[in-house]
Amino acid sequence: MRLPLLALTLLVPAVVFAQPATDATQTCISAHVEAQRLEKAAKLREARSALVRCSDPACPSVLVTECTELFAKLDQAVPSLVFVARDASGKDIADARVLDGETVLLERLDGKAIEVDPGEHRFRIEHAGEAPIEQRLVVREGDKLRRVEVSFGKPGGGGPVTQEEERQVTPAFWVVGGAGLAGLAVFGALAGVGLAKKGDLDDQACAPNCPTADVDEVRSLFLGADITLGIGLAALAVAPILYFTSPVGPPSSSAFIAPRFGPGSASLSVGASF
Repeated sequence: MRLPLLALTLLVPAVVFAQPATDATQTCISAHVEAQRLEKAAKLREARSALVRCSDPACPSVLVTECTELFAKLDQAVPSLVFVARDASGKDIADARVLDGETVLLERLDGKAIEVDPGEHRFRIEHAGEAPIEQRLVVREGDKLRRVEVSFGKPGGGGPVTQEEERQVTPAFWVVGGAGLAGLAVFGALAGVGLAKKGDLDDQACAPNCPTADVDEVRSLFLGADITLGIGLAALAVAPILYFTSPVGPPSSSAFIAPRFGPGSASLSVGASF
């Protein structure tokens, strides 16, 4: 049964007074106190090493029990990372060095996990002939075998590789945005012509016996105006979505915009291939 720290503190002096304290016993007590101090400072690896010293069978049995239990707890809490580096073709790189601040963690990447203390870290991965890559990570207690992957030799390099790349607008955005503006322009033209011709018929006072061809023409113009207005507004609503979802690197594309008009109908065909 694990004893509370206060009970342990009271019990250890009793053990010491029961028999003369030896240098080994004093070392055990100091290691136990040091381990608790290091644990509070989030220096879990050093705390675990101190617990090894007070778990020695030569220490008082109360300390051995306490330190053994604390060791098992800290051993599960110490985080570990696995660093992976690849070249531009995606192949693994072994001759890369990893630093944590100014401390060298690894001289080569051998695929093995390495333990670190929890908290914020600034890792720097270096590979000969390439710009170094820096990553800031918050490592949490209990993170085991967390993978940290980087890639060297990306196109457009020349400086430290960052995890966030600049968005490049694709042709789809320009096609759809252009279609939206074109739709509004065609709407204005068709609506203007339609209103003018309707005004001519009103001036002739021929209703309801106006020539069928003239009436159909006016209807076609207004119908075309309605269709192009709807297409223009829809395209302008889609354009921002395409902008914010644009991938890195513009894909090849082709597009067309083709308005069509006929007796009693009008349409605007918009197409693109990516």
